[in-house]
Amino acid sequence: MSPAGQASAEKAVIPFAVRYDLRSEATGRDYRISLFTPPLPAPDPGYPILYLVDANLTFPVAAAMAAAFAMEGRAAIVVGVGYPTEDILELMNLRRRDLTPPVPRDASEAANIEEHGGSEAFLRFLVDELRPQILDHHNVDPTRQALFGHSLGGLFVAATLVTRPETFSTLIASSPTLYWGDRWVFRQLTRMAASGPAEPAPRLLVTVGANEQKLPATMPAGVTTEQMQAMLKEWSMVDNARDFAEQVGAAPGRARAVRFQALDGEDHLTAVATAISRGLAYFLR
Repeated sequence: MSPAGQASAEKAVIPFAVRYDLRSEATGRDYRISLFTPPLPAPDPGYPILYLVDANLTFPVAAAMAAAFAMEGRAAIVVGVGYPTEDILELMNLRRRDLTPPVPRDASEAANIEEHGGSEAFLRFLVDELRPQILDHHNVDPTRQALFGHSLGGLFVAATLVTRPETFSTLIASSPTLYWGDRWVFRQLTRMAASGPAEPAPRLLVTVGANEQKLPATMPAGVTTEQMQAMLKEWSMVDNARDFAEQVGAAPGRARAVRFQALDGEDHLTAVATAISRGLAYFLR
């Protein structure tokens, strides 16, 4: 028996949010832009604004949390950048291409811009194409702009810190895959430390699920316990995230108010919602 009303069911709509597609000159690809605007008057300097990557997953959570924060008097605009597809495999391929730095994952992979390494072009799209449109049409405080990303998105945020730290006032790296490219971000951070302070230096929050280096209760299909242990050791999600925050904090002038949080009880997947909540609180504090 069909549920009552199923014949007339429509796709759910996120309150106070709109979405549209936008083609990028920098990447040559189309993006689905989701925009949440608080149902409250903007403060005198304008709304703070949070940009999220992987918006097909992250935007609904962030919009709901932003609405809750607005009710507490901390209103912010949320802009999610995703893709105009619901095909999971296509989503994974697109995000891998846009969110990874210009090096292969490891020595077993060849450099192939169609599969990975497009983060520099994607950042140009965010900063030079999308952001001016948002600023032109919304009452935004240009001094309070944050970037959030999880997993490969967290790697993208970390790469932004070491390549163009001036582009956002707050950076929130959730469960960043810092093992990518044999710890490419750490090598860039070492070079960056020798170049003097960033102007202006962004605030930085790094979060990770506290359980991300523990064996899961159920192994993924086709993966043995020994294989999973080897992958967890290679990835070193918690250790790398902590090391990154510590190294950034120890480098004079690279970032302000550096915070590291291991999220109790969370793994790589469940950490997303908590990280968004913690990130908004950190940004809007």
